[in-house]
Amino acid sequence: MRTALAVLKAPVEDHGGDEVQRYAASLLIAEQLAGVLGKAYSAAGYLAYKEPARGQEPAERSRA
Repeated sequence: MRTALAVLKAPVEDHGGDEVQRYAASLLIAEQLAGVLGKAYSAAGYLAYKEPARGQEPAERSRA
């Protein structure tokens, strides 16, 4: 995988073509999207765990 990323991040003139440049841009966008979605997923999980449902008291957490 590291070799593939090195090839994609190399200047386009080295291996030519718009396809490689578009693929590299798509890879970067996919990495950024995965990061943002991961943060959103973590935040939603944190809030769901922390906040009680409407009309319910927060459950006591045991200290073990």
